[in-house]
Amino acid sequence: MKLYEHASSGNCLKCRLVLRALDLPYESVEVDLFRGETRTDEHFARNPDGRIPVLETDDGELIPESGAILLHLAEGTPLLPPPGTVERTRVHQWMFFEQNRIEADLATARFLKLAGRDATMPEVFANRLERGRDALAALDRGLAGGGPLLAGDTLTLREHPPHG
Repeated sequence: MKLYEHASSGNCLKCRLVLRALDLPYESVEVDLFRGETRTDEHFARNPDGRIPVLETDDGELIPESGAILLHLAEGTPLLPPPGTVERTRVHQWMFFEQNRIEADLATARFLKLAGRDATMPEVFANRLERGRDALAALDRGLAGGGPLLAGDTLTLREHPPHG
């Protein structure tokens, strides 16, 4: 497998963590988003949206979007509960929350800072941080059940798997 990625991307990090947690061999192929390499015809052929990560499976299938990659990799493993269970629905719930709130706000603020755009777009940066704090408060409420995980006692895609 190949993972088209960039080291600074949190979405790519999630994929690397799952690949490592499942002990799956893969080749990391850097696509430098700061140099515009995600906007080339070559990369658009991998992902029409021009974003990273993109997983290329051993049989040549291309899977863009971190959530789709995580679900693909975790299928049939303990990281993804069986279909039709509320536990699996909870995995989806928190994955969608992460993409819609954490990635959209905190990860965007992080990118703006890494790219030096926090200084050129201070209002946007401040807004993303404020919205990110609200998302973290919601995450805290989700963890208020007393356990270290969002739901249940077993590590799943809801939480970031440990490095192995």
